[in-house]
Amino acid sequence: MKLKGLYISILVIAIIALNVIYGSAISWMLSTGIIACLLYFFAQISIEQIIFKKTNTEDVSDAVKAHAAQVIKKYKVVLSFALLTTVFISSVVCIYKTTNPPGKHPWFFNNDYHAISNAGIAFNRELNLTEKFEDSLQSEGNIRIAKNGTGATLHFTNFY
Repeated sequence: MKLKGLYISILVIAIIALNVIYGSAISWMLSTGIIACLLYFFAQISIEQIIFKKTNTEDVSDAVKAHAAQVIKKYKVVLSFALLTTVFISSVVCIYKTTNPPGKHPWFFNNDYHAISNAGIAFNRELNLTEKFEDSLQSEGNIRIAKNGTGATLHFTNFY
């Protein structure tokens, strides 16, 4: 039993180490799910083995065996609830971190999901954007963005 615990501990530490080095929000969510499943099955097997060892003798009454079956059922419900709650919370955190990446170096560029870059366009006084090609009326379109106090004003010329 201790050897199984050692193997699972090594596996969990390896998953966490790889996520610290190479991880993203999605890999953390998937790894949390994998670790939760490993712990769930390890705990379930351990509980069943402990109860089996205590009830596998000839002098144990049927009432004790029935109570042991109820204990196994109760722990399966508790462990299943803990597993599903862990997976749900890690999924919610993953969605939040994916749609709102924190820090200076986010895991992805927002334009992958929102068609808007998470970098802005800066200008000092005025910014002019001109269409490279003329339209059918032979007029060029122009957008002028100018600083106006603490905000900015937009002026459109032949641009629809």
